[in-house]
Amino acid sequence: MVFARHPQIRYRRSLGNGSFWALGIERSDADLALPVNIDPESLNYSEQNDWPDASASYTYQFDQGYIKTALLLRYLGYKTNLQEDKVWGWGINVTGTYDVNYSHSLKFQIANGKGIGRYLNDPCCHYYADITGGSDAGLDGNGELTAIGATAGFIYLDKQWNDNYTSSIGISYVDIDNIITQHPLSFNNSLYSTVNLIYNPTTMSRLGIELQYGELENYRGDKGDNLRLQTSFGFKY
Repeated sequence: MVFARHPQIRYRRSLGNGSFWALGIERSDADLALPVNIDPESLNYSEQNDWPDASASYTYQFDQGYIKTALLLRYLGYKTNLQEDKVWGWGINVTGTYDVNYSHSLKFQIANGKGIGRYLNDPCCHYYADITGGSDAGLDGNGELTAIGATAGFIYLDKQWNDNYTSSIGISYVDIDNIITQHPLSFNNSLYSTVNLIYNPTTMSRLGIELQYGELENYRGDKGDNLRLQTSFGFKY
């Protein structure tokens, strides 16, 4: 899922009927991949973010839901004592919901681009990030900074059984187009799926049980998966 909260300045203008467009600039922070043959502790470099990330979006609302298209433009770079380099990154993200009927609702998201790894949940928080670096950009085989491609998305179905019980079922996926110089432990792809049953005894509380399944693969091809059952209780105050 594309999910990142950054300090930003945004201008939004309504188009009527709930539809609107928006323009924004926000803090840029490049998560650069570390070359496999360099010790991270001895690497002396600084990220260069000369310009804020720029975004534009358009949201169209209709009776059964909405669809939103967002564009992102980034300018990523790095600098050492001997050299520096910069590269453009970009991304497009389409999200929406569609109410099939009173009790069924679809939610979806699809994102694609280059240099957008830090905007995605899994690559930005990879377990081996201290060793591998991030997934925004890295040095290619010629030593030039290049933006790393990424594709991500999910689709979920929400069901309202009655006034007290709801469920969600769906699947999500992330895939990174690793470059040849990245560390073997670098994040490559992940799949995540869940199905749950939520009980709302009051408007201020809920009790839920959820079955979760996840898969993870790194650039070297190592794979792992996990199946778990989770319960939770929430109270609003």
